[in-house]
Amino acid sequence: FLAIPEYTANAKVVITTGGILTNENIENPSKVTAADVSTSLAMLETYAITLDMFDMYYMVLEDIKDEVTDTYTAGTLKDITSYKYVDTSLVIAVVVTCTNQEDARIIANSVAKYAPKYLQQFFPTTSAMVVEYSEKSSLSYPNTFLTTFISGVAGCIAVAAIICIAAFTDRTIK
Repeated sequence: FLAIPEYTANAKVVITTGGILTNENIENPSKVTAADVSTSLAMLETYAITLDMFDMYYMVLEDIKDEVTDTYTAGTLKDITSYKYVDTSLVIAVVVTCTNQEDARIIANSVAKYAPKYLQQFFPTTSAMVVEYSEKSSLSYPNTFLTTFISGVAGCIAVAAIICIAAFTDRTIK
């Protein structure tokens, strides 16, 4: 009752230099070299920083305004969105965490949808495409198991403290 639930949705975008990505396949795969992959891996942090600019969120805000139930600003979208690198791959995960389950999914998918177009403005030789849209968002807070475990430990400590206090303050003659 004290914890406001938060939901997290993930969408994934693959980014590379050299080859041209499409939804069907990689066109001209012979143009994607080991150097291109190495460069792309080195650029992942730069891509994530670029995606986290306000202009990107203004585009997303325009796209989602009729679909979401809560009111968002570009600043709010920036605060609830983060980017994570998927292992040592060319994939960046768009992670959105908010209090509305459906909004988290809608926002994550919209950010992923605009990411390739937005990156192209800054990095013309970079090619990106969405490899996975979010189908649902999942409860990320509160963690039921962890909350139950912590409450149980706190209860045991409280009971032990009460027993100790009762034992030490007992002045009856035995």
